[in-house]
Amino acid sequence: MYTKIKNLEVDPLDYFDLYDVARSEKYADRQNLNVEIVSRLENKIYLPKNDSSKISIKFKFSDRSRDNSVYIDDILSFRGSVVVNGSGNNIFVSNSNQKITCNIDVRGQNNELVIGRDTSINQANLLVDGDGNSLTIGDECMLSYGIRIRTSDSHAIVDLKSRKQINYSQNVAIGPRVWIASNVMILKGVTIGEGSVVAASSVVTKAVPAISLVAGVPAKIIRKNVSWSRASLPKQVEIDRIVDHFESAGLLED
Repeated sequence: MYTKIKNLEVDPLDYFDLYDVARSEKYADRQNLNVEIVSRLENKIYLPKNDSSKISIKFKFSDRSRDNSVYIDDILSFRGSVVVNGSGNNIFVSNSNQKITCNIDVRGQNNELVIGRDTSINQANLLVDGDGNSLTIGDECMLSYGIRIRTSDSHAIVDLKSRKQINYSQNVAIGPRVWIASNVMILKGVTIGEGSVVAASSVVTKAVPAISLVAGVPAKIIRKNVSWSRASLPKQVEIDRIVDHFESAGLLED
């Protein structure tokens, strides 16, 4: 997973095809590519070089937006939209054998959004709002539908006595192999540790430790030393593999 797009030390063109906004007709023969772009030419979109990835995305950059970069790596399927209002922002969707359906909204300057390797998203709205903020989703995560994740409240709350804003934007970091169930909202400043589960319709307002189950509004820890499998009835060998992983990582609590 690329945790810092801005610090990539390789030439992106070694891995991606720079989508030419001015000459989009050259992609007409790519059967799995459906891209609509509203953009200034100062913004760059990098797509997989091969045509195995099914991509259907509407990109929209505001008139003031420039020097933004979007990287879509080899992926089974990506559907949704990318809207950018600002400059110097980077978006990276890592290679995946899973499907992703999401709407990405980035507002401000020098922000970063990363979706990790082999992560699946049934339907989510991801908002990075502010300056210099990041929203990171780790490898092998599973997000259900109706998910909302945001680094900002989008509107200021002012303390009337101090005459200062009290709700500045903050980073959001979701660790690897996290399961986020349906209709969950994750708010600014939240971190979720590896292997954890967020129950349906929860509102997450503070940090979630690794291998924990949280639920409720606001979300609270219901149980520790738990994780999950994509299978509804996993075989014992799969359960043993999950347990062995967290034991070797030293994350299990006594």
